Amino acid sequence: MSIKEIIEQDIFSREDIVRLLTCKGEGRSLLFNRSAEIKEKYIGKKVWFRGLIEFSNICSKDCLYCGSGKGTGT
Repeated sequence: MSIKEIIEQDIFSREDIVRLLTCKGEGRSLLFNRSAEIKEKYIGKKVWFRGLIEFSNICSKDCLYCGSGKGTGT
């Protein structure tokens, strides 16, 4: 099955996903173009920015993605 055929499906097998994630050249361009079409259809051309405002370096959470949690040694 070609990359073009795979990206037109609604349901993907594991093999389809592996093929899409490893495609190069024209196949990758087709994949990126299709993903842009889908993103624009459901989300539009909006961009959201999110940020974390810290009021102190004390945090009881252990989420490991910021510099304030227990997982950072603070």
